[in-house]
Amino acid sequence: MTKPPSALLLINTGSPAQATLPAITDFLQRFFADRQIFRLSPPLHFVLRTLVPRLRARKLLPRYQVLSLDGTSAQHYYLPRLCQALQSPTLTVAYAFLYAPPYLPYVLKHLQQQGIDKLYLLPLYPQDSGTTVGSAQVQVDAALKALNFSPKLTWITDYGTHPHFIAAISAHLQQTVGASLQDCCVYFSYHALPEAYLKDKREAHYIKACLQCSQLIAAHCGLNTYHTVFQSALGPMRWHGPFLEQTILEHDFTQRPAVVITPGFAIDCLETLGEVAQETAAMVARKKQAHFSYVPCLNDTPLQQAWIKALLAEKLIDGRH
Repeated sequence: MTKPPSALLLINTGSPAQATLPAITDFLQRFFADRQIFRLSPPLHFVLRTLVPRLRARKLLPRYQVLSLDGTSAQHYYLPRLCQALQSPTLTVAYAFLYAPPYLPYVLKHLQQQGIDKLYLLPLYPQDSGTTVGSAQVQVDAALKALNFSPKLTWITDYGTHPHFIAAISAHLQQTVGASLQDCCVYFSYHALPEAYLKDKREAHYIKACLQCSQLIAAHCGLNTYHTVFQSALGPMRWHGPFLEQTILEHDFTQRPAVVITPGFAIDCLETLGEVAQETAAMVARKKQAHFSYVPCLNDTPLQQAWIKALLAEKLIDGRH
C-alpha cells in the first residue's frame, strides 16, 4: 500500500491579488480583523476593522499599482515559483496566505483531499512573534478543526538565528552588494512592534531574535559597521525603535554608503519594495552625496530554496527518531 504523502505548507501574510480598491479593501478588512495583531478593546477594534480599511485602501491603491509585478503582487509572483522549485516526488509543496487568496482553509482542504498525513508548516517569518506566527497558528488550528483534518503537524518556526538561514542571507547580502560591502554601513530592518506588546515574553523574544540575527549576519560577513532598525509602525501608539526612516537620515553619506536589508521578510512586499526601496530611497536621495541601496528579499532564489531544504531535512531526520 502506498504511504500517503507528506506536504510542506509555506505561510505568509499575503498581498491583494490585484491592485484594485475591492481587492485592497478586502485584504485590509481581514488584516485589521486579526486580534493577534490588533490587541484593542472590542469597541476600538470594531471601529478599526470597519472604518479604517476603506480609508486606507484609497491611500494604498497607487502604491500597489506602482509595485505590480507582471500584473500581480511580488508575493503572488514569487511564492508559486518557490513552491515549484521545492517540489519533489515525495513532498507536496503548497503556499497559503493569511489575508489574501489562496486562503489557509482552502489550501488545507485541498491537502486533505490529497490524503496528506504529515504536514510541515513553515511561516515565512524568521523571527517568531504572536502577531505573525501566532496568527498563522490560530488560523491553522481553526481550519483543521472545521475540516476535521488531523495530520501530524510539524511547525518550523523561530529560525532567524539558524546557521542555514544565516548562511543563506549572508551570502545573498555579499552577492548583491559585492566587494564594496566592507565599505558600507548595513542597516538590518525588521517590522516594528508596539512597545506595549513587549510585556509579552514572546514579543520581547522577537526583539532579541532580531538583534541576534543582525549580529550573526554581521559576523558571518565580517561587517565593520551596521545597525538594527525597525520599520512599518502604524497608528498613534508608541512603537519600539530605533526606526529606519529616522536613523537613515542621520547617516553620514560622505563617510560610507548605506545598504538596507530586511532579514525579517522572506518575500518582497509593500513594506520592503514600497517603504524601503522607494520611499526611503527617495528620502535619502535629497541628501548630499547620498549612496543608498536596497537588498531584495531572498524571494525564490536558490539561496532561499537551500535553507528551506536544509531545515526541512533536519525535521525529517528528527521525525524518524
